[in-house]
Amino acid sequence: MKDTNIDMKYKSDLFNTHILPALTYASETWSTTKQEEEGLQVIQRAIERRMCNISLKDHITNTEIRERTKVKDVVEGIYTNKRRWAGHIARTKDNRWTKRVTEWYPRNKNRKQGRPATRWADPITKVAGKLWMRAAQNREGWRLCDLQHWRNPSNVDTTDPSRIELILVHDFVPHIIPVYLYIEIQPYLLRERAYHFLDYSDMDLWYQHWYLSIAVFLIAKPPSLFVL
Repeated sequence: MKDTNIDMKYKSDLFNTHILPALTYASETWSTTKQEEEGLQVIQRAIERRMCNISLKDHITNTEIRERTKVKDVVEGIYTNKRRWAGHIARTKDNRWTKRVTEWYPRNKNRKQGRPATRWADPITKVAGKLWMRAAQNREGWRLCDLQHWRNPSNVDTTDPSRIELILVHDFVPHIIPVYLYIEIQPYLLRERAYHFLDYSDMDLWYQHWYLSIAVFLIAKPPSLFVL
């Protein structure tokens, strides 16, 4: 890595394919704190300085070093692995223990006083909501879910139409049009048919789906459709 005769591209490929997977091994199951993430970033910056043959005494910013190396960020890799694994768990159809453990909630234990420790699913629920398992059914939309900035939502561009809207709207749009067509003339028949068709195990969850479908349709509806 310190050899100046080796092109930086080969060093970056070596880092991304060998060193980074070793640093983030099994990171899809981690529940990292901010201090632990900063420690991994310190290790990565030290390796990048070795790749560029520079030291702290040179006073070169981390941004400039990253522009030279063009390697993947270790924290971003952690949350990418977590998002990928969470989507895999959400889309499993059989009764595997991985999904059962994820959904399990201990009801006979009391929490200790003070702030609870960060749980594995906290970044996911804060970004994608409590119904994240349903949002993860859409693979393309789930890939747009950014978990890295879950502690500071102000860093996430909420105006980007491809961020959360694709996760939710893609899931609800197929049922928006039938809801709109039958809501006035056959509301009860629609509810009964849609409930059996979608095979929801929880009726309250279906009503949340139903009302959100109407809200999304009214927001996205062109003004011309309101003209009678």
